[in-house]
Amino acid sequence: MNNMTELSIVTATYNRINSLRKNIKSVAAQSLKDKEHIIIDSLSTDGTDKLINDYIKEADYPVIYIREKDSGPYDAINKGIKISNGEWVHTLHSDDCYYSNENLEKVLSAETKNIDVLTCAILVKDASSPCSQNSLWIPKYEDKINHYSFPHTGMIIRKSFYEANGYYNANYKIISDAIFAIENMPKAKYFIIETPLVVMDTRGISNKISLRRTYERLVCLFFYYKFPLGHKIKSVFLMFYYDMLLLLILIKGRFKKRL
Repeated sequence: MNNMTELSIVTATYNRINSLRKNIKSVAAQSLKDKEHIIIDSLSTDGTDKLINDYIKEADYPVIYIREKDSGPYDAINKGIKISNGEWVHTLHSDDCYYSNENLEKVLSAETKNIDVLTCAILVKDASSPCSQNSLWIPKYEDKINHYSFPHTGMIIRKSFYEANGYYNANYKIISDAIFAIENMPKAKYFIIETPLVVMDTRGISNKISLRRTYERLVCLFFYYKFPLGHKIKSVFLMFYYDMLLLLILIKGRFKKRL
């Protein structure tokens, strides 16, 4: 255990060079020294390879770059976790960045001897909103509906917990983190931290309206979540209601651009 890095940061990316620049700067600015950054690139064509190769030369910590085709973001994340050298693993999506430069050092300085998962709050940056509204997502267990409302990008997980319980289901591109939480959080010893770890950008794949997104969310809702049936039905109506609101905002935005 003494030869392990304290933390491995895993980032999957594909043609996200502009947001990845902010991601990399955020990692580099972290006061935590004992870290490595693993970037899994699904053959981006936007100059990502040059960006990362320059990053490797400049970083004063290990940067591991895997450039090969994958079947989706969770296939890439699984690859990163499996080759990681850290005692802890944090998945930092390419659109996201850390909330402050001291985040990781503060979180990992807590007493973690018997903890499997450190689950932190995140700041959700709603870039699709005309008002650019932000909201704080604080993790909590909702016992009435048997639901772990834990933001994936706020979770720092022991590598040994992945090794003992499995990785993300790569058959899904959007809901695998939710499935992982549903199946594994009941087994985990977790500690909730209510201060934000990450700023999450809502422009990622999980927040884009698509048939795949709708299909995967329905699959997760009816086949994985342990909600009472009445709550599942209510959730379906709310899901379509908010999707319609988002669609109207997008249509309104495009209409304004044409004027």
